Amino acid sequence: MSTEHTSLAWLQDALHQHILHGDERVVEAVQSQGSLPAMDRLKIYRDAYRWRLLEVMQDHFAQTHLYLGDEFFNSEALAFIEAHPSEHHSLRDYGLAWPDWLSGRYPDDTDMADLASLEWALRSAFDAPDRPTLGLADLGQLPAEAWATLGFQLAPGATLLHLNHAIAPLWQSLHAEQTPEPVQAMPTTVLVWRQGWQPHFRSIDRTEAAALQALMAGQSFSDACAPLASAADGEAMAGQWLRTWASEGLLASVQV
Repeated sequence: MSTEHTSLAWLQDALHQHILHGDERVVEAVQSQGSLPAMDRLKIYRDAYRWRLLEVMQDHFAQTHLYLGDEFFNSEALAFIEAHPSEHHSLRDYGLAWPDWLSGRYPDDTDMADLASLEWALRSAFDAPDRPTLGLADLGQLPAEAWATLGFQLAPGATLLHLNHAIAPLWQSLHAEQTPEPVQAMPTTVLVWRQGWQPHFRSIDRTEAAALQALMAGQSFSDACAPLASAADGEAMAGQWLRTWASEGLLASVQV
């Protein structure tokens, strides 16, 4: 073997390519030991890499794991691992593409992808940066004339999920280690955010979802609430939204 093929850099790259893609260039640089051939020694590393990522998937998607069961979840997760080698230094980020991958693989059973999407959003909310949030007292101090144009920036990690199923009851049953009821197929929007140290979620109606989406897009609170103008209780509903959002720690700052 040439000196080039025994350099540390070459060995590191060749081993990396073998673990990820089965490239056999490194085999000739690995000695057999006793009755264990070089290929079997390398297989230990190949398998260890995949099983470690499988453990990560089981942790990141614990409720999806419960829902699908060991055999099906592990089979699908290992197939995902083969198709998506880790591209990040931190295992925290591994699994981002899993919900979309499940949706594409099982387009007629998107309850799996919906549940995985909720789990990923909760994890992302938990890891979001810390920022002070606005309480009811803070809103009460805003001058009346400012409300015509002011908007709100939502807390880091807050997101809206547009799902195909009523996933919230499923997640809650699994989290409580209860046998879940059959999942209902219905378009559902779920708000995910973190309050204090704890991630939360709740299903919301299309009107509140549209208002929050408008705020996320940089629109003013007045414009976000414009669809309520024709409703008899529109003003009361807008006020209730504000009280709820403030009590939930959803509003991070005022935008003017």
